[in-house]
Amino acid sequence: TGLFALANLPSWLFAALAIGGVAALGVARREAARLSAALAAGLFAVTSLLIMAEQALERHPPDFGWPKQFAEFHVLGVLTILLLAVEYVRSALAPDEG
Repeated sequence: TGLFALANLPSWLFAALAIGGVAALGVARREAARLSAALAAGLFAVTSLLIMAEQALERHPPDFGWPKQFAEFHVLGVLTILLLAVEYVRSALAPDEG
């Protein structure tokens, strides 16, 4: 998943390495099993709040171009999806007991 992150975000090398580290940690350590899911939820919440704040401040018109107004937050959405992919891979490699 770190390589997949690097392919999707080549200019965000640190983020790709961090996602690879989270994936490895989630598989290797039981205590970190849900770390990727928690990080994805937190990043999604932060991204949502940033988009709401931008909309409140800038008052972008509600038209078909509305999503393009938030291009600077796109990378945060990609990171969220990659963290969810990490959780999927982690759960396939090391399923939860019980």
